[in-house]
Amino acid sequence: MMYATPSLYLKEMDIRNLRCHKQLAWSCAPGVNLIYGNNGCGKSTLLEAIYMMVFGRSFRQAQLPEIVKWQTKEFHIQANWQRYGPVHIHMHGKGKKTYTSMQGKRLRNKEGVRNSLDVILDAAQGRQVILANPSERRKWLDQSILRCRESMLLHYKSYYRALLQRNRLQRRHNSSDDMQAWHSQMILHGQKIIHIRRQFIKDMNAGLDAEQDFLNHSLQLSLPETACDEEQWLQRLDQHQRTSGPIRFGPHCDKLKILFDGQEIRRTASSGQQKLASIAIRLVQQQLHGQHRGIHPVLILDDGLESLDQKRQQHLLERLVQNNTQIFISAPTKKAMHGIATYELSNGEFICQHAPKSGTVEVAA
Repeated sequence: MMYATPSLYLKEMDIRNLRCHKQLAWSCAPGVNLIYGNNGCGKSTLLEAIYMMVFGRSFRQAQLPEIVKWQTKEFHIQANWQRYGPVHIHMHGKGKKTYTSMQGKRLRNKEGVRNSLDVILDAAQGRQVILANPSERRKWLDQSILRCRESMLLHYKSYYRALLQRNRLQRRHNSSDDMQAWHSQMILHGQKIIHIRRQFIKDMNAGLDAEQDFLNHSLQLSLPETACDEEQWLQRLDQHQRTSGPIRFGPHCDKLKILFDGQEIRRTASSGQQKLASIAIRLVQQQLHGQHRGIHPVLILDDGLESLDQKRQQHLLERLVQNNTQIFISAPTKKAMHGIATYELSNGEFICQHAPKSGTVEVAA
């Protein structure tokens, strides 16, 4: 699959005193980068460093003191990215705080980095989609939408504010006039959320249809058909007003289903099929983010070959090479293939590196 949209590109990274790494300099390839080695050699830490530069926190749910190398006081990550021009990031952590600078200027918050850089993550310790509960799937869906359409944040904030205020009034038995005002706000912003969710899932499913050859199965996302009619929604809210308890309908209760050959994937697919399905979702997500933001984000696959037999591993790597975006994947052993750069780690240091023999990625000039 060829993309006309250019790709974000991490060119080089230098880390110091991060977990098992005392100091490590890394020049990355623009396509698929496979990091391999024994458990505990620091593979996931490299991917963690990339993620931290963008989001300001670890995807491994670790607190700051836990990621600083033993008997040191602070860590440093410096990197050069390419995004329509060079972007230099310096991040360091000390005590319980982290500090990030971009282009030599310290940022007060992480929004400045996220507006310039973006990564998509698939990791067992990160946010799950396939095995997640309905609430976590809904959070993933909404966060994916907001990363593509930041203008929707106002509607999400307004909807949940109206929901909280409406529930507060109900507990206090306030007048129906006050309640009606919040009902109107819930409907106004809730309709926007429902519409954009449906459109995003439609776009995701179109991308997943194109991945059927890769998966050898059908994979689709599905949301319940929530009534969007204003009069019907208002009638349900008015009826609920005469009862007690939380509202159990609306965008805050939608349950996202992931259908594998028409059945819920958690119940029907093997662990290997679930792994490939999760990666397929991330690949489509990467494509949609690129379409909306004008540049494809970096894709991170921690333990990307886990649960896959040799045939499926080969099949996955062939698909990743075809993607023509920058991808980082960790694995316990080396997998040689045209178009893949490989890096062997041992005790926090590179002991063997091989550049890709072929394959090009259109990076942002």
